[in-house]
Amino acid sequence: MKLAPEAFERLTQIDTRFNRLGDKFNLFLQQLTFFNEARCPLKGVVVEAAADARCVSVQYRTVKLTLRLLFQLNEQNSPSARVVVTLEKPDDGKFNEELGAFTFNLQGFTDFELDADGDPIDLEGKALEIVVHFLSLALKHGAALPSV
Repeated sequence: MKLAPEAFERLTQIDTRFNRLGDKFNLFLQQLTFFNEARCPLKGVVVEAAADARCVSVQYRTVKLTLRLLFQLNEQNSPSARVVVTLEKPDDGKFNEELGAFTFNLQGFTDFELDADGDPIDLEGKALEIVVHFLSLALKHGAALPSV
């Protein structure tokens, strides 16, 4: 095995891009604070920052989701970010059941299907819709049903 002399420089460039992706995620998180405001029409959603800055918890009644930011290199060996959404299900012993995930790039565009008008789904601009999408999936998954 041969050491690549440009590895340090390449990792430094990747790290800079990962920092920019982290900034995009922080803008996404800032949009989620709307759920905690009095003017939000959806009263049952509570968003809480986690101890880990790359995580946020979202609770809607008995449904609790965690959104966790992970950094990765995509197929083109370019930095991208993946947000893994897990569902907490303490009643059946599964505390971190993966509900889904999505990725976004340095421009903040996600891998969700295109909008009806053909535009890509922007992480910051569609933050509320993204979270509601996963809350709806959790409800369909039966997460909010009381155990018998």
